[in-house]
Amino acid sequence: MKRKIWKVYGLYDPRDGELRYVGETDNTTRRFKTHLAGILLWNRSPCMDWLMDLTIIGKKPQLHVLQEVNSRKESKTCETYWIEFFTKEGCRLTNV
Repeated sequence: MKRKIWKVYGLYDPRDGELRYVGETDNTTRRFKTHLAGILLWNRSPCMDWLMDLTIIGKKPQLHVLQEVNSRKESKTCETYWIEFFTKEGCRLTNV
């Protein structure tokens, strides 16, 4: 049986390369699509506002995997770590 690999990822602004969101998933393709679909649902949040701004100018964020881990529990811990790390570095994350 194949083990599920969980990924902590960042969404980057294609205009300037700035990291704007950190998340975790076991399927980056599906998760990326759900981020973009959230725009259509008018799901208001800082992340959705940022994604809407990109959509208006015909751009999409860039997704990059920051870390791979072996469990959901570990991915949640790592996601929290990266959010705190990048916030301290001065990134304007849109995570709520």
